[in-house]
Amino acid sequence: MKKGESKIGRRDFMRRIFTLAGASAFSGVFNVKGLSQNAPEKSEIKDEKMKKLPNIIWLIADDAGLNTVHCIGNEGIQTPNLDRLCSEGTYFTSAFVTAPSCSPCRSTMFTGQFAHTIGTHELHSPIPKGVKMLPEYLREKGYKSGLFGKNHMGKYAESCFDVYDAKLPAWEQFLEEAPSDKPFFMTLAFYDPHRPFRKGGIERPHDPSKVFIPPYLLDCPPLREEMAQYYDGIGRNDAVIGKLLKKLADKGIYDNTIIIYVGDNGMPFAGAKTTLYDSGIGTPFIVKWTGVAKPAAKCDGLVSVIDMSPTVLEAAGIEKPKEMLGTSFMKMLKNPDDRINKYIFAERNWHCIDDHIRAVRTEQFKYIRNYYPEERVAYPVDLTRDEGFQTMRKMRDEGKLTQEQMHRVFAKSRPKEELYDVKADPWEFKNLAGDPKYADILKELR
Repeated sequence: MKKGESKIGRRDFMRRIFTLAGASAFSGVFNVKGLSQNAPEKSEIKDEKMKKLPNIIWLIADDAGLNTVHCIGNEGIQTPNLDRLCSEGTYFTSAFVTAPSCSPCRSTMFTGQFAHTIGTHELHSPIPKGVKMLPEYLREKGYKSGLFGKNHMGKYAESCFDVYDAKLPAWEQFLEEAPSDKPFFMTLAFYDPHRPFRKGGIERPHDPSKVFIPPYLLDCPPLREEMAQYYDGIGRNDAVIGKLLKKLADKGIYDNTIIIYVGDNGMPFAGAKTTLYDSGIGTPFIVKWTGVAKPAAKCDGLVSVIDMSPTVLEAAGIEKPKEMLGTSFMKMLKNPDDRINKYIFAERNWHCIDDHIRAVRTEQFKYIRNYYPEERVAYPVDLTRDEGFQTMRKMRDEGKLTQEQMHRVFAKSRPKEELYDVKADPWEFKNLAGDPKYADILKELR
């Protein structure tokens, strides 16, 4: 369905409510008691060696979902440079995006606000003029900013950076020309591993027989081939990251540079991207910050991409403005056993097809609210045109898919409410919303 063909009546009414009323309109989903994303924070940096402002680099991989880093559990993927960042910094096992689509998620990363609060909740919606972005705050502290590669936040967003170039390799000139007496904030926004996939471009292309196929997908040769090509895209990014790390070392600024690696939504496969299951909103999240982030540390606490900008502001010694709803995760870098969030929140809105879904997650439970429960599960066309999905469709027609695959990929309707124990059921297959034993949990997360 094209955007201009959305239904009217109930849909239009609900869309207006979601857009105009912001967080308070979602049946309380974004107004849960105990939310830590509220009060302004002041920098806690007092260490003498931190008086020299750190350089900051964000590495955003397009559609890099969970289980796409070798050292964090996927032995079939080659990511030696991401593995190095993990060994020198902290990696988070419970990191999440706020929307399972590119532009809404990125707008949150760079503003510290939920997409629905600034009108960027639908795919391709640009950040409105006047919304203050992270590079503008950093400029007040003398930072020079650059965005290289994919933008997807609109023309105004481009203008908020000192340098923008859609060609990813332009980062090399920016880094080469960076003055030694001035800090910088640089973002490498990769185009990989977004579809359409392409094979190779790395020294050793991935072997389809060694990739991991999650249980909501059909394990078949076409999907294995697609997954191998997807891994190749991750590998191409990893090679660029290796070049970056070397240039930082050669320039003598590696130790004084914060590096954050993150994806913008789940894998570009049915059952993942555009869903609010962990396969759609979970993201790899690695932070290398010499002297602050503990080396080779694993942190299981909840963190969201809405927390990225507040953390950077604290690193730069800037007070968090009241508009930013996230919380700095600085203390989690210093102590991986610490916590900043009791809940994380996610939203799904228009992405090629109209939909409205909300989610709240704790460390153990996930609540999902489907506002159009009578509608079938549907995915963007780029996830469904290739042979892997077509093979699944054929197996569906022959009655050869599992119940879990049918529910995740081909359900003709959805329950109004879903509740999962994500520790006992990490693939979110067993809906507990109707179980009286979980009534209190359901009430808490509604």
